[in-house]
Amino acid sequence: MIRNYPHILETAKNQVAERTRNFLEVHDLETFISENKREWIDIHSLLAGKKMKEEECLPYVFERLLK
Repeated sequence: MIRNYPHILETAKNQVAERTRNFLEVHDLETFISENKREWIDIHSLLAGKKMKEEECLPYVFERLLK
């Protein structure tokens, strides 16, 4: 799909960059990581079609950024 509609990739990248910029303007890195991890688990739940526990998801590695 991205090969046929390359503007979709660019639009997605821009949205992620803008969302990150907006979030970081009002939150610190620790809060960002916490919210992103929550979204990580939520996305796994959406894909699985059921509520997921953290240990059932792929590892969330971005907490390493806090160390």
